[in-house]
Amino acid sequence: MRKIEKIIHRKKKAYFQEQMKQLKKLHGQKKKSRRMYELVNDVRKEFKPCMIACRDITEMIMNEPSEIMELWRQHFQNLTKRPKYFEFGDYPIIRRSGKGY
Repeated sequence: MRKIEKIIHRKKKAYFQEQMKQLKKLHGQKKKSRRMYELVNDVRKEFKPCMIACRDITEMIMNEPSEIMELWRQHFQNLTKRPKYFEFGDYPIIRRSGKGY
């Protein structure tokens, strides 16, 4: 286990040294300041893993891509199954398909 940690540490150190070389090369060059500041932020900020998740109707967290796609498919199917009219108090409002509606 210790050997793996040493290898990871060496690779991380080599990565940061390479980033510093690129920063030194970009420093002072005109029209390269944007790239330089992107590198500075990459070095300065810590890694934040991104996780894509959704909650279903029962408030369970879904994180499998196929489950999320199925959840969205069901959601949009439910949106298209709207009633032909809406109740507004005692008066039904009929939904018409056509210009202006």
